[in-house]
Amino acid sequence: MRRYLTFLISIIALAGSLTTVALTIDARDYDLRGYTDATADANLPYRPENRLGVNADLQQYGIDELSHQLTMMEQAGIHWVRQYAYWDQLEQTPGTYDWQTWDIIADAFRQQTDIELVVVLFQSPEWARTSTSLTAPPDDIADFASFAHAFAARYADIIHTYQIWDEPNLDDAWGDAEPRVADYAALLQAGYDAIHSTDANATVLTAALAPTTEISGRNISDWRYLEQLYTFGAKDYMDGVAAKPYGFDTGPEDRAVRENHLNFSRIIGLREVMVAHDDGHKPLWASEWGWNSTQEDWQGESSIWGTVNSDTRTDYTLKALARAEREWPWLGGMILKTWQPDAAQQDAIWGFSLLTPTGEATPLLNAIANRHIPSAATNGLYHPVTSYAAYSGLWTFGPLGADIGWLETSDSRLSFQFDGRDMAMLVRKSDVAAFLYPTVDDQTANALPHDNQGNSYIFLRSASLQPETVLVPVVENLSEGVHTLKAVADRGWDRWALAGYAVSSGNLRQPYDQQIAVAMLTTIAALLASLVSAIYLPWGTLSQRIPFISGFLNTTSEYLLAFLASLILTGGMLLTWTDSGPLIFRREAVQLGLGVVITGGLIALQPGFLLTLLAIIVLLLLFIRSSNVAITLIILYAPFYVFPVELYSFAFPIVEVLVLLAFAAWLTRQALTWAQTYQVTPPAYRQGTISTAIKKLSAIDYAVIAWVIMATITLVWAQYRGYAITEWRVLFIEPAIFYLILRTNNQRDSYQKQWAATLVISGTIVAAVSLIQFAMGHAIITAEDGAWRLAGIYGSPNNLALYIVRCLPFALSAWFATKQLNWRIAITFALLLMLVTIALTQSVAAYILSVPTTIIVVLILKFGRKALLPIGLIVIGGVISFAVLASFSPRFANLLDWTQGTNFLRLRVWESAWDIVTDHPIRGLGLDQFLYVFHSHYIRPDAIWDPDLSHPHNFILDIWLRLSFIGLLIFGWLQFSFWQNIRHALQFPTSQAQWITIGAAASMMGLLMHGLVDNSLFVIDLAYVFMLLLALSQRKQNIHAIDASQKG
Repeated sequence: MRRYLTFLISIIALAGSLTTVALTIDARDYDLRGYTDATADANLPYRPENRLGVNADLQQYGIDELSHQLTMMEQAGIHWVRQYAYWDQLEQTPGTYDWQTWDIIADAFRQQTDIELVVVLFQSPEWARTSTSLTAPPDDIADFASFAHAFAARYADIIHTYQIWDEPNLDDAWGDAEPRVADYAALLQAGYDAIHSTDANATVLTAALAPTTEISGRNISDWRYLEQLYTFGAKDYMDGVAAKPYGFDTGPEDRAVRENHLNFSRIIGLREVMVAHDDGHKPLWASEWGWNSTQEDWQGESSIWGTVNSDTRTDYTLKALARAEREWPWLGGMILKTWQPDAAQQDAIWGFSLLTPTGEATPLLNAIANRHIPSAATNGLYHPVTSYAAYSGLWTFGPLGADIGWLETSDSRLSFQFDGRDMAMLVRKSDVAAFLYPTVDDQTANALPHDNQGNSYIFLRSASLQPETVLVPVVENLSEGVHTLKAVADRGWDRWALAGYAVSSGNLRQPYDQQIAVAMLTTIAALLASLVSAIYLPWGTLSQRIPFISGFLNTTSEYLLAFLASLILTGGMLLTWTDSGPLIFRREAVQLGLGVVITGGLIALQPGFLLTLLAIIVLLLLFIRSSNVAITLIILYAPFYVFPVELYSFAFPIVEVLVLLAFAAWLTRQALTWAQTYQVTPPAYRQGTISTAIKKLSAIDYAVIAWVIMATITLVWAQYRGYAITEWRVLFIEPAIFYLILRTNNQRDSYQKQWAATLVISGTIVAAVSLIQFAMGHAIITAEDGAWRLAGIYGSPNNLALYIVRCLPFALSAWFATKQLNWRIAITFALLLMLVTIALTQSVAAYILSVPTTIIVVLILKFGRKALLPIGLIVIGGVISFAVLASFSPRFANLLDWTQGTNFLRLRVWESAWDIVTDHPIRGLGLDQFLYVFHSHYIRPDAIWDPDLSHPHNFILDIWLRLSFIGLLIFGWLQFSFWQNIRHALQFPTSQAQWITIGAAASMMGLLMHGLVDNSLFVIDLAYVFMLLLALSQRKQNIHAIDASQKG
């Protein structure tokens, strides 16, 4: 008993420790997504000393009032003022500029000492565009470039920050037309070059991208738009990126970062796009942000930005400033939505205003003016030229930073004021023997080495002797408050050694990382304890008891329990994988520490995940007891990889989970068998080696192994490897695991009958659900000339027909085989459902290829020559049916027309596929690559109306392009072996399970015939059925045994 207790405690501790590790990592990555410690990451832009800004309509003010407004802004601690410069107003005729208004604005800013303009160049004049919309880009970007150059040249002394256009990812800001990223990239480049040609030190930002969850069409997600900008090479024509992180209805503490979610944290997604394109050294500006707050009795327009009350708005804004200050050193300016809009008083934009319509300060403006402003540098990377730094001696300054004085006696010194716990210096090292000697608060720097005199120092020679920019930690874990860095330089001139100062208030990751480290140690200890205690358990005795652990269950109750557990698993996953992402852990549980370990991690889990975990445990135990239960569920759930689990389809369809559980159960059974063999059986009596198992492999087994190996090899040359790996997992590895379980299961006739019957039941359920959807007016697509086609659970009529046709021949074969009336009635009902479903799909390939073929194969294999008459009647009926269908269905009327419609497209896609084969004759493209090369390079111009085809609609071309020419040979090997097995099996017509052989043969023939013009293998459900057909064909050994026993 003690051995069991020790093992149980070790397992609980192991589970709890692993959960703690996963929980803490999950909490850290969620809470600190977007966070950067400036002293640990040099991939940062220089931050502005004051980020706060505001959008303003300055053109509404007279000269005196404008000066007053700017003074109010400066007194409130606002540094940046974002103002639109409307091209259509400034250049109403080509080459003639009206600068009067902007001259007034520029002069007003020249009178201010601590306030800067951010100018948005926007709206094209009528003469420069053919569109009637002001926001349309110019027809000739050279016109815009001329305007941008003229503007920048006139105000180069006072304006240094520009944005090119505004919200080009929305149609209403792009001339009411679909946004075209390539066109905007060209406009950005033109503006960038024009401005920099006259003001080399200017900062040119992208247009501020509007937050939207739409991904195509009239509006494009800001994340995707920026990604496409990089694709079009815009990286070289922007000094920073701009966004509009409105808070909408949630506060800054809403840390969810998802493309389909609008909140303040959304800006992190744009930063991640920048980092992914090695552009993290550029700033990301919040060009418009804030929360909308209207009066309680507001009668004006409703806000499209959400609405909060005034106090909440103030609270959210101050917290957002604090969060950005602490966590986002990569952020540039933070420019609030508006100071005082020049808009009607009923416009919802007033909910953002810092002034009332009468010019009075709002509570938010008062709170901003009274907030604490640091007197020293805080979190971020600072350029050496900053008000927080002072220098003595001979220094040179420039865009690269600061260069040490060139005289050895110059006594080059520096000081830097910072408010933080950690501080680092960004230095340029090279092949030079030079030093910096820093102190902090007149004490040696604790993060640096010390010389023999106790002085802390930075050696400016690089390890490679080549120029390197290195972030060197100077001091760590200081007390909170203002500190002073001082440093003396010893040589190193002409190297621009000082590139910046980095400050941090302490690494926010540290407590998470410490908890992870402790949990990892307890995990290792618990794992060792589990392994040691497991060695002393009587595994041989346990393996003998496994079949009886759930012996109270009979076969029916076992399957019912498994099906119920699978439904619970589906429900649990729906609760776990939501639109908000996977909800596995209770985020507050990260604080529970030891409690998570003691409870084996259960206390940390979400209820939905607990439900999922419970269902997984039940299914795993049932699968260990009987692999046939697992096989049945996998067949049943294979077609439901899309429906009804759309909420988490991005994670794992239920059939994948079942396959992985079945594989885990299979491994467990093998381990228990090994334990029984090697702990209980004397060596002289041990049997079952790997070599023995290899000897039992069939030709199809070897071919399946080759099939998977070839799929794995193609990953090497797949251009879009992420997509290839996904297909490799779901269409090759997991179906191969299913095949392994099928082949190593006890292949009795009763089991194989059950598998075939389950496939029929699965097809019947799919048909029934699809027909119910049709009756309710759902899952229907409109084809040529308004023809209705049933798509069912798949979203595609063709996919629905493909799966039903795989199941149909088994039902038909079983109908002929059974003599019992009740079974014939049930099978007749199933056949009717499936046939009606196929009819409603209006799949031409099913009508004229796969369905007639499967029926004919069943009849020939069942009745031989007696089937000729009914086959003839079927052919005649088919011709008559086709004539009738062609008379009223445009789909069938155009069947022989190869100049338009579906037929024309098939020809074009085959031609394109053959072009690809010609270019890649041996190795093809790799898994799941066709779509990307087809619609980007090989598509024919007259087939552009349907560019998003993911396969070539022919199984030969499809296999060739996915698996290479060798893969096509392997498929031929599989087919040859399959039909050899079928031929041998049909030699025993007295076998009670011959209907399975006939059904498998007809189903495979349907696969080949339908595959001539459509997909046949590379869909999740079809891949599993393919493996099932291969397994069912290998019944000749059982048949011989049965036949021999009957003869005996």
